[in-house]
Amino acid sequence: MKKLISTLEYNSGFDFVDMMNEFDSEYIKFMGSTENGTYLVSVDDVDGMLYMKVPADEYDGIVRKVAALGLKQSIILPGRISYLEDYIPQSGKSVKFKRTLSECNIVNRFLDNEFSIEGTQLNMEGFFHKSNFIDFDNGLVIKDSSIDVSYMFSDSKGLTEVTFKRCDLSSLVGLTYNSDIECVTFEGCSLVVKDNSNLKAHERRLEATCLDEIFDRRVTTVNLRYCDDSLIEELMRLNSREQQFFRELEINILD
Repeated sequence: MKKLISTLEYNSGFDFVDMMNEFDSEYIKFMGSTENGTYLVSVDDVDGMLYMKVPADEYDGIVRKVAALGLKQSIILPGRISYLEDYIPQSGKSVKFKRTLSECNIVNRFLDNEFSIEGTQLNMEGFFHKSNFIDFDNGLVIKDSSIDVSYMFSDSKGLTEVTFKRCDLSSLVGLTYNSDIECVTFEGCSLVVKDNSNLKAHERRLEATCLDEIFDRRVTTVNLRYCDDSLIEELMRLNSREQQFFRELEINILD
């Protein structure tokens, strides 16, 4: 049966939430961002699945925080998170998914444990900060993405394993800070070193000075499979520094 998708568009977050609360569905799939302050909700007329997009702020480009809307639905991750790459906020800065899904319940309802993210070095700082992951028994996989992952999983609960596949990563600091994550795997990944010379001092992000500032005390295993030397050498450099935690951290490098 061919799927029919009905889409509703709202300029007001209040109207958007009022409509969402009329649906009986327990879940909504987060698809990404829009521009010009527009909220979108789509309904699959066959299975009733809900899909949503929220706007990026017109000035600073930060995508609206979903938890702040007060939706009753838990979040399902899509196969690919999208945004309008050509959209430039008034400030001239790029779009940022900063804490977009923080403090949300993230549910693996339909084996939705793999996703990718559009864009080049997209800022995902704190994207899952304080989020609660449900039914991710086999972990979460982020693939084919070019992203800034600082504090991406900080203070998150319910997720013990995360894998990055074929990703270009930057700003690793705080990646698993105070989370439940025990194992991090990098497969075919590289490290992007950003040129921050054009930024003011207060705009420059603090970078990790040792491995413990990337992998929190609960992380016991880090796997590096077929990764670029840029990532391997940086992690080995940080491993040689004095650490904060007294623990056994197993690092496996596989070519």
